[in-house]
Formats: sequence, structure tokens, C-alpha cells
Amino acid sequence: MLRRLLIGLTIGFYVLCAGAASPEATVTPAPPDKLIPLLKADRFEEVSRLLRESHDRYEADRRTEDEFHRLASEFSRADWQITGPLQRWVKKSPNDPFAHLALGIHFAATGWSVRGSDWASNTNERQFTLMRKWFDSAKAGLLRAIELNPRLVEPYVYLIDIDMTEGSRNTSKLFNAALKINPSSLIAREAMLQSLLPRWGGSYEAMARLLEASQRYYKQMPRLELLESKLYADAGSVYFAQRNLPMAEKMFRQALAKGDFWFANNEYGHFLYRNGKYEEAAEQFTKVIDARPAYMHGWRMRANANIATRRLDEAYRDASRAIQIEPDDEWALAARGGVYFARGDLELALQDYKKALNTSPNDFFRERTITIGNQLQESKNRSQKLQK
Repeated sequence: MLRRLLIGLTIGFYVLCAGAASPEATVTPAPPDKLIPLLKADRFEEVSRLLRESHDRYEADRRTEDEFHRLASEFSRADWQITGPLQRWVKKSPNDPFAHLALGIHFAATGWSVRGSDWASNTNERQFTLMRKWFDSAKAGLLRAIELNPRLVEPYVYLIDIDMTEGSRNTSKLFNAALKINPSSLIAREAMLQSLLPRWGGSYEAMARLLEASQRYYKQMPRLELLESKLYADAGSVYFAQRNLPMAEKMFRQALAKGDFWFANNEYGHFLYRNGKYEEAAEQFTKVIDARPAYMHGWRMRANANIATRRLDEAYRDASRAIQIEPDDEWALAARGGVYFARGDLELALQDYKKALNTSPNDFFRERTITIGNQLQESKNRSQKLQK
């Protein structure tokens, strides 16, 4: 089936539009952070203990790999409030691999945040320079974690992700090093598949080869089979970008035929939303949040969706969670601005759109800022006339 997919598939470089997402019939409560509250209280020993115990469970049963991955991903946020505590943890426990791992993950997320989510053509050199600076700091922490605990696969996931942005010079080497630790690793393969997407200079042929080579481990790690959905879901998004909706729908259905996988849920959610199927799309984004609660885009997309269906309280909570994860993300700020605008709170809406515009000066934020500013001035003029 993987080989049949490659026949006749037109592969083009594309970038999906960052923007609105989908609504939900039932709001899933936000999965609570386990580590961040302890970290902010400087209870570093407890944070380390929880990570160590989770990693010990993974070492005993590698099928629980995703449990540790989800736990460690709490640090994958560009939240300036955790920078200081993480640095204090490293200073207090310089030989704790989990402290260096957490700081490296946080720095990697910060690198992506300062770069912004706009097209490369709309990203200035200062943003790229800052991204590279944070990535260098991230690599130092991640490599130190490996040095202190060579049994950790988690650092390689983020190192592969960083290397992908630097031209994939060492991606294969990093991937092979991760597989030497755990030959059946799902998270290492997922990271490698991401680097092989056509949008990053890879190909579906290379993805298919990696997936076929992974089939020998399906019995040891049954969830590996779900990685096939990444190829189908990405192909679905390519077809959607080409406006071939029947083939896009077919690819998305194939992607989810064997079960939910967050990447496929996310891509399919975009497809459903942009085709006006808001309730169905909401289910997909909720599954993204359930699987990857630290993935900011899931929260802000569902916030936009809730705005579209006038679920403004839920939208506000989702947008607030997105901003908590990445305080400077322009689309998260725009989502909260959209909530304020829908509520009629024009001044608060204008503040968020101005912040978004300062972060990423694109036409959408500029138009919203001008429109809301004009409406706010008109409202003030009417109020002054009534007072007279």
C-alpha cells in the first residue's frame, strides 16, 4: 500500500496556512501539567524523581515510551517563566541528566518561537539569528544529558528536529544513535519521518523506505504501525493544497484507518475546518490536544474554532493555554484577540492584534489592527456625541 501511494502522486513544496481551526461539540478539560508547577516552586528533586521513575518504567517496558515523551514535552514551551527555574535546577544539580534534558527542550522550543511561524520569505535575519542562538544552547543541554545518561533517547528527538532546520547534515547519524539505544523507538522514527517530509527536502520514497524497514518491530512496538499515517496525512494535505478534494479525503481516511495518530488528526482537522465541517474538525483537534497537550498549535486552532461557533468561554480558555505555552506566538495572541473582538472588548482585542503585528508584520494582523482601531474610534465618537 505504501508503494502504491507513491505511484502518480504529485509531490510539491507547500506550506499549510497558519490560522483558524475548528470547533468542538464537547470540550475536553485541559490535561494538567505535572512538572511545571513543581518546577516553578523550585521543587527540583520532585521533578527529577517523576522523570526518573517514568524513564525507569520505559526501560522496563519500552511500549511505554510515549509516557515519558509526553511528560518531558511539558518543557517544550517558550514560556519565559520557566527559564529561570530550569537554570537554577541545572546549577543546583549539574550532574542530573533530566535537568539538562529539560533545559535543552525548553531552549529548542524557544528557538522555534523566536523564529515565528511565518513563511521563511517573511522571516527576517534577526529572527533566524535568534533561532540559531537558542538552538545552539539547546544542543549543549541535550548533548550534556546524553553524556550523563547514554540510555536517553529523548534528546535525539529534539536534536534531529534542530538538525532538520540546519540542512539535515547529521540527521541520519542522530537517528542511528537513537536506534542503537532502542531499536523499536517510535519517537525517534517519528522525528526522522518529520525530517523526511517533502517540505523539509525529503521525499515520500524515503519515508516509505523507513516505514518498511520498521515493520520488523511491529510486534515489539505495535504502535509503530500508526507512523504510516504520517505519510498518508501529508499526502492528503498536498492534494488539498492542489484542490483535489476527493483524493485528499481518501488519503486522510487511509491515514486514520488503523487508529488515531496526532499528526494525522491535526492535518485532517485543518482539511475539515477549511471545508466548513466544524464539528468533525473539532473532534480531530481535541484528539491532537489529548495526545500532545504541550503542542501549542492544537490549543490555538481549537480556540479559533470555538470563536467560529460562538463558544467564547471555551475559546478563551484554549487561547489562554496556547499563550501560556508560547507567550509570544502571534497566532495564539490573535486567537485571544479574536475572542475579545467577538465579545465586543475592542480595546483588549486591539492590544493582542498589535502584539501579534509587532511579532509578525503580515497583512492579516495589519488589517485587523486597522479595522478594530477604526471601530474603536467610531465607538468613542458615538459615546462623545451621546454625552453632549
